[in-house]
Amino acid sequence: MKELFNLTSIPEARRILQEVFRPELKVEMVSLDEGMGRIAAQDIHAVEQVPNFSRSTKDGYALNAKDTYGASEALPGLLGLREEILMGEETTFTLAKGQAAYIPTGGMLPEGADAVLMIEYADLLSDDELLAFKEVASGENVVRKGEDVEVGDLLVPAGKRLRPQELGLLASQGIVEIPVYERFRVGILSTGNEIVAPEDTPKMGEIRDVNSYILRGEVRSTGAVAKIYPVARDEYQHLYDLVALAYEENHMVLISGGSSVGTRDYCLKVLKDLTGAEPLFHGIPLKPGKPALGAAKDGKVLLGLPGHPVSSRTVFDVLGKPLLRTEAENLWQSTVQGVLTRNVPSEAGRDDHIKVQVRKENGEIVVRPLLGVSGIVSLLTEGDGEIIIPAGTEGFPEGKQVTVYLY
Repeated sequence: MKELFNLTSIPEARRILQEVFRPELKVEMVSLDEGMGRIAAQDIHAVEQVPNFSRSTKDGYALNAKDTYGASEALPGLLGLREEILMGEETTFTLAKGQAAYIPTGGMLPEGADAVLMIEYADLLSDDELLAFKEVASGENVVRKGEDVEVGDLLVPAGKRLRPQELGLLASQGIVEIPVYERFRVGILSTGNEIVAPEDTPKMGEIRDVNSYILRGEVRSTGAVAKIYPVARDEYQHLYDLVALAYEENHMVLISGGSSVGTRDYCLKVLKDLTGAEPLFHGIPLKPGKPALGAAKDGKVLLGLPGHPVSSRTVFDVLGKPLLRTEAENLWQSTVQGVLTRNVPSEAGRDDHIKVQVRKENGEIVVRPLLGVSGIVSLLTEGDGEIIIPAGTEGFPEGKQVTVYLY
C-alpha cells in the first residue's frame, strides 16, 4: 500500500477504479416508456426494413426519371396523369412509360416510378396531362425501401445509453421491450458527530447534512439510483455497520468525511476491515479534494470523500462519476470556451478545479473565477462549471482562453 498521502496521480486513480469496478448487473426487460437513459444489455438488430416501402419526401409527382430528360421551362415535357396517390394507403397501380401521378410527402411510390418531381416544377395542362419543367434524377426526392434500415442492421450496440433517438428507432421496428442492465445503485452516507439531518435544528457546533443531498443529485444525473443512509457517528462499530449495509445493498458507496488524518477518523480502518485489503489509494493531487480514499471488494467500489461540500463533489466528479457513465459520455462532456477575467494562481504538483461563472459580455464569453475555501456551499450554486489548472502549472493569467466544463 502507498503510505498515507503518498499521492496517487489522478489518471492512475481513475485507471485503478476502472479496473476494479465490475459489479454484477442483472438484465431486465423494460418498455419503450421506461427505456430513456437505460443502458442496453445486448446488441439490438433490425427485424424490419425502414421504410418498408419506397416513399416520397416531397409533395409532387411520382414518375420515371427518364421521362423528364431534356425537360426545361422553355421546352417542358408532357406526361400522362394517373389517379392521385393517397397518404397512408397502399398504391396498387403501375405507372407506364410517360405517366405520372400526384403524390404527397410520405406517400407510397407506385411501381414504375423511381423519382418525384416537386410540385413547383410542374403544371397541369388538363385533367389527365402534366407539363414537367425540370429534369429529375433517379432516386430524387425519394427514400427507397430499406434505405434507412435493412433487416439485420445493428440498431443499438450493447453498452449504449438509450437516448430519444434510439427509442424512436426501436419504435420504428415495433420493438417495444428492451433488454437493459439494472441501474447502478449508489449508497451515500455522511460521517461525524456534528452532522444532523436537514429537517433537524442544529445545536451550536452542529451542521446540517449537505453532502448527502449534493451527492444524491450528482448520482441521479448519471441515471443511477441513489440511497442516503443515516449519518454515521464517530464510532468505529456504528460506521462499520452502516458502510457494510450500504456495501451489501449497492454497487458503489460514497462516504463523505472521515478520509483525512484526524485521530477520530475511522473510515480508513473500516474500509480495510470490510474489504480485507489495503485501500487502493489514499490521497490524490487535487484541490479541493486531496484526502480522497478508494477501496474495492468483489467488483464494488467504496470512495472516501472529504467532508467539505465543494471537495466532496469535486472528488466524486473526478473519480466516481466516470464509473457511472458510458465511455462516450465521459468523452463528450459539455464544455464552452471563454476568456478569464482575472489571474488565477495555483500550486504546482496538483490539479486545481476552480469553480467559475460564465457570462456573455459585449459579444464575448467571459469566465469569472469563484475563489473561496472548499467548505463554502454557495460556490456550488453560483458556479456554472469549472476550469482545471493541471499539475505543473502555476496558474492561468487574465485574458487566457480556457475550457469550462459545465455542470
